[in-house]
Formats: sequence, structure tokens, C-alpha cells
Amino acid sequence: MQEEFELTYLAKTLPDSFSFETKSKEILDIYLPAASEHATLRIRKRGDLYEITRKEPVSGTNSSHQTENTIPLTKEEFADLSTVAGKRVRKVRYYYEEKGTTYEIDIFQDALKGLVLVEVEFKSNEEKSAYVPPAWVLADVTQEKFVAGGVLCGKSYGDIENELVRYGYTQVTAQPLESNISLLLAQKYLGAKVEVIIDRPLGSKHPKHGFIYEVNYGYLKGVAAPDGEDLDAYVLGVAEPLENATGICVAIAHRKNDDDDKLIVVPEGVTMTDEEILTAIHFQEQWFETEIVR
Repeated sequence: MQEEFELTYLAKTLPDSFSFETKSKEILDIYLPAASEHATLRIRKRGDLYEITRKEPVSGTNSSHQTENTIPLTKEEFADLSTVAGKRVRKVRYYYEEKGTTYEIDIFQDALKGLVLVEVEFKSNEEKSAYVPPAWVLADVTQEKFVAGGVLCGKSYGDIENELVRYGYTQVTAQPLESNISLLLAQKYLGAKVEVIIDRPLGSKHPKHGFIYEVNYGYLKGVAAPDGEDLDAYVLGVAEPLENATGICVAIAHRKNDDDDKLIVVPEGVTMTDEEILTAIHFQEQWFETEIVR
């Protein structure tokens, strides 16, 4: 167990000398239990490190002084635990240094895009009390519940916008590093027999975009992807509409420009080349930079 002394700020803008080449790590947090309004148990992927942590104030509700209990996880343990139905939040954390101070600049992704928080850690309460923030931060929100990770998880920018307006916060435009966490989850199923629930059968129409599904398309029930929905799968090698299917995951449709990879599932004994797979799923993947991963 270790104690933390930290302050959290809303960013006014990114620092003038900030660069997206600054050392960074993508972070995926999954908070449990999903029903909690302010969960304190967190499963985290931080770059190529994995851990499970409970973080709570030392006393009362003072969020600037907390205890943190962390257990390292293996990649395989994280992959298994990441299938739980927890609430998720994804961000890119930049480790920016200015005048001898390291700032953790968190640029949020997905539904929270536009939110940028800045954290500063200290060795003692005395050091924290003497700290003077730079001009590029807007306001100290350390004690605000709405910016706590266990509260932010599962929310959108619109959900917290009224709270942000109280501080005069406006969305910070930022273009973080590209990443794809769903590939890690999908790789767990390569070569495995899986059951796919088909919610968009062959010949059906996409409810929003109107294109026709040229193959059966569905999901693995209870396997949560980074977007909060169940992990998607194309079922190939079957020429009729299905309600469900059992087959072998032979490949992954890896979207290089979108964190939403898809499993490629075929009946046992069926083989397909990468080119055949890409042709079969082109009807939907044509809008993405997709490659086949085996």
C-alpha cells in the first residue's frame, strides 16, 4: 500500500511547448462494480503494463491524499478480466515536464473526447500546499466527484458538460496517438471455438447506415469490447441467414484507424485466405483501414 499526494486540474489549453511526441501511454480503465456510482476498484491497461488497483481517500472525502493498493497482472490475466461487465474509460496520458515538474496530461477518448485533465503528484502535503499551477490550467477540481475515474467511467462529455460549464471549461482540441486495445482482447480468441449471436443476419440492412449485410454478423455474448458493447464477429462460409453460429475464430479484422476489431469465425474445417476474407467483409470494412491478423 502506498500513499499519494496529488492535485487534479481542468486544462485551459495544452502548453505552448507541448508535443504529441512527448512520452505517453494509452490507458484503459475498467471500474467495478458496474452498478456503483463511484467505483474504487479498477482494472487497468497502461501501455504494456497491466494491474488491478483499489484507490480511496485516506480519510473522509479528501481526494488529494489517497491510499493505493495495486497488484500487477499478466497480459493473459488482464485479457480474461477485461471481459467483465465493468464501466470503461479510455485516455492517452502524456508525461510532460515543465520547470522541474512532471504533469500527467490525460486526453480522454471516445465519448469523453474534448476533456483534458492534468494531474500533479507530490512527495508530501507540504510540497502540495506550496505548489503554484501554471497559466495553462483552468481550475483545481481535485475534490470534485464528477472528474474521479470511478465516476467518469461509462459517461459521455454531454453527461458532465453542465459541471464543466461551472468552471468556464471549453473543449480542448487534441489529436492523441492512434491505438487499438480491442486487438488485445480479440487475440485471446484466435484458434478457439466460439458461439456467435447473430443480430444482423445475411441480407439484413444496417439500422443507421442502410447498407446490406453480405454475411452473417453478430457478437460474443458477455465479452465486453473497449466501446462497451459485446465483441463483434463476422461469420463467413455460410450462405444462409442465421440466428446463432458456432465456429472457429481463424482471424481478426484489425482496424488500424478504429479501436473496434472484429473476429472472423468460420465453420470447422473451412479455410479462407486473407484476400477472401477482405473481399467478404468489404461491404462494411470499406470505410476503415482494415488488415487481417492471424
